[in-house]
Amino acid sequence: LSFSKSIFILIGLIFYIFFLKNYKFKKIFLFLSILFLLTYVIFSHLIIVNKDSQNYKYYTSSKFVSPKKDKKIEFLDYDIYLNNYFEMKLQSLSYWKENIIFGNNSLEFSKFKKKIIPHEDWLVKSNNNHSTYFGILANKGVLGLILYSIILYNLFKSYNNQSNLNRSSLLFLIYIIIEGLNTDLLSLKLTWILFALIESSKKNKI
Repeated sequence: LSFSKSIFILIGLIFYIFFLKNYKFKKIFLFLSILFLLTYVIFSHLIIVNKDSQNYKYYTSSKFVSPKKDKKIEFLDYDIYLNNYFEMKLQSLSYWKENIIFGNNSLEFSKFKKKIIPHEDWLVKSNNNHSTYFGILANKGVLGLILYSIILYNLFKSYNNQSNLNRSSLLFLIYIIIEGLNTDLLSLKLTWILFALIESSKKNKI
């Protein structure tokens, strides 16, 4: 899940579709959808590797985990590390604390990371926080997160059980909310185009 995350979100949403359609075993479908989504949230932040694996050095390199390797749990023949997705969230929170209300300029984030995360070029050079929410906090502060929450809330008000388009919009919004944990979706133009389409369908009662 550290390498191919979205598939678990999609599987969870498939089960949620069955839940929305009011089939029998509705509670089971809801449980399965929540189970897959929780699995995504937890395991996308972990690197689990066998101690005897030939790829142990590669998967525990700075490409995936901090070179300090201090965030580790041993379980039977496996080592479990908190990966760089987790580390970037910690650094985003550290950056956010410098200006809690309004956040910091996103263009300065790479300079901040260079001081904190010197071990990996892609982590340092990229201004991408790899998280919509932690990125908003770091760069736009609490105020930015509140404004983004208002946008999502307003889009959810577009949802209408009787409309197939709005039902699809609901699934898309759920996907955006979950995928946003480990992906900066605000930098994707497609996200804002789809937001506009959802709002348009609301006003035109499609």
